[in-house]
Amino acid sequence: MKISKLLNSILFQLPLTLIFSIQSIAVESVDIWKDNSEIKIESTESNQMNLDDEEKTLFEQTSMGETEIFQSNNEDLDFKKVYGLFDPEENDLSLEIWTESDGKVLLEQLKKIEKINLSKDSEELLIKILFTNAYLPIKNINSSDFLDYKVEWLIKKDKINIMEEFLHKNPDLENNTDLLKYLINENLSEADINNACTKVKFFNKGTNDEYLQKFKIYCLIKNDNLAEAQLQYDLLNEKISIDNFYNKKINYLLGYSKEADDEVSDKNLFNFYLSHITNSNFQYDPSMKTTKYIWQYLSSSNLLVNPDSVDLDDETKFNLYEWAAANNLYNKKELFNIYRKFLFSFDQFLNAEEIYECDSISKYNPEGTIISTGLSKWCGAGGWRLGFFAIPDSLNNIKNSLKILASESFTSVSSPIQYAAISAFAKDHDNYVNRTKKILKEVGMYVYENLKSNKILINKPEGGFYLMPEFINDKFRTSSEMCKNIINETGVALLPGSDFGFSENKMLARLSFTDFDGEKFLNNTSGCKEINQDILSKFAPNILEGVSKLKHWSENI
Repeated sequence: MKISKLLNSILFQLPLTLIFSIQSIAVESVDIWKDNSEIKIESTESNQMNLDDEEKTLFEQTSMGETEIFQSNNEDLDFKKVYGLFDPEENDLSLEIWTESDGKVLLEQLKKIEKINLSKDSEELLIKILFTNAYLPIKNINSSDFLDYKVEWLIKKDKINIMEEFLHKNPDLENNTDLLKYLINENLSEADINNACTKVKFFNKGTNDEYLQKFKIYCLIKNDNLAEAQLQYDLLNEKISIDNFYNKKINYLLGYSKEADDEVSDKNLFNFYLSHITNSNFQYDPSMKTTKYIWQYLSSSNLLVNPDSVDLDDETKFNLYEWAAANNLYNKKELFNIYRKFLFSFDQFLNAEEIYECDSISKYNPEGTIISTGLSKWCGAGGWRLGFFAIPDSLNNIKNSLKILASESFTSVSSPIQYAAISAFAKDHDNYVNRTKKILKEVGMYVYENLKSNKILINKPEGGFYLMPEFINDKFRTSSEMCKNIINETGVALLPGSDFGFSENKMLARLSFTDFDGEKFLNNTSGCKEINQDILSKFAPNILEGVSKLKHWSENI
């Protein structure tokens, strides 16, 4: 098929092959940890044959009466069901672009494409092809499945503008419920009720969803169209049994009830909005079960806690807001305003970004932030003690104090470490660091999951290569005495908590889970998607044996 405007150059054909070639290696998942020698690339001739085959399957223009598949299935086509944004003639495409496509294969390939980080040009190309006006595919696919996929794609990609244009140009769109709910909830979560209500214009005869109908009635009330609101309310009441919560709120808004009901419902965002606007003394404490939309509404409506009012002794609430910030439900800048009320330890400052997966604290408080790094921690080079502090001018007093301490505590760096540092800072070691982190994470989680019990208190590992288990017993007077007993009875060597400043009578110990050949582990697991217990037993047998003996010891003291 001749495509003079959209398919008229090599630059177009290349991304087209990327998107639609069923056999092309580009849509297959590539394991980035595999050795490059394992990646096989077909010859240019082979690739060209694939391109030609796929162009015939997906894009060769077909005419009614010439295509066998089209002829045999044309009675299944509904010529009224043509949904899209673009006139096919604009891009030299056809209304029958999909009629020869195998629907099952088409959806499989589109879902593979979703896993690819497409360039802007490639995504624009995909949009033009997906949303060109055309008959829906009919081979090996339900007539509505392809349309449903387009709707799901718009929502996954958060294409707000395209959604609205799609609804506007296709007023009779079947199953527009998901798009309408998404648009309304996005605006409502931003406390933009006016914009949310404008989406009612996209309702059609098939829009029968209860949530949407209830929202439409509210918008009519808000726009002082009370007679129409009452009519729609009565019609909905005839169709379904409206819940008591909604009845109370609407009767109050219609003026039938003089006193507002103060019930708060977080069943969905619209219920929550009604709860807020009908209660002058509205209060709500979110939790980890609170939905994303309600968190956003609370934030947009300034209903979340003021950082200045946070009680630092309320650990539960403080942990909640840390969790919310890490999950992009709470403004990270506000979280740092809470942090400023604390007297932080150095470790808390330096690890804040990694722990909470948010921007560096220096972005919000550059004049009060000290940054530190070193080979020992950054790239897992234990014992290679070379690093630096970056101290702002506003903290010169601290810098001068550190210089005095350094003169008594630090020493000159040996030549081997200096040479190693040059290599570490000059080259990209992300691959190595990420692989070692993955191994340490899985080993640490194995130790944690298999030791935690009513006899051993232990926190989940968040980085590094140490854990601090606390053994619940009254047999020993000191942690040092306990650790001596452990090594004598099990052969497992631990350091007592008293060596790290903890009370001697607190049965804490430091456990290092690095008793394995790291090089061997790395070389033999570079292509593994997950590190399971079988792999651990093969490459970290001492860890598994040590955990087993330690657990047995704790259960029998």
